[in-house]
Amino acid sequence: MDRYTGVHFEVIKKALRENPKISRDLDILILTRKGDLYFSTDKVPYSAPASESYRTVKKIEVDTSKKSAVTTKLAGIVHDGNYAEVFVNLGAPYLELVRGFDNRVKARVEHNKGPGLGPKAGELKRWLNGDKRFYG
Repeated sequence: MDRYTGVHFEVIKKALRENPKISRDLDILILTRKGDLYFSTDKVPYSAPASESYRTVKKIEVDTSKKSAVTTKLAGIVHDGNYAEVFVNLGAPYLELVRGFDNRVKARVEHNKGPGLGPKAGELKRWLNGDKRFYG
């Protein structure tokens, strides 16, 4: 997870620093645009950024051919880990890769909601802290 930057990763890192107890009950999975799924403790192979620069916005293309494999693996992880709740925090291009997985698990699945990046980061922070969410 150290390789990743961005507002949502920073929210998670800060929450873990400020409240280390939540890390005992928190597993973080990273879904790559190639459709690979990693735990945050795994070594993730290097992949070039989607854009050449942080100032350049490029539409992210994800490999939707891996949807079945991703939903099966994710459902297996949730089932085997005996999770009570899963918080899905993905950008729009990635949602297709997990669509329908929540129908395959018994755990409550929450999707991050909000009208933009800032409100979604706030929702993530509230979920991590166990606070009431505005959009969920």
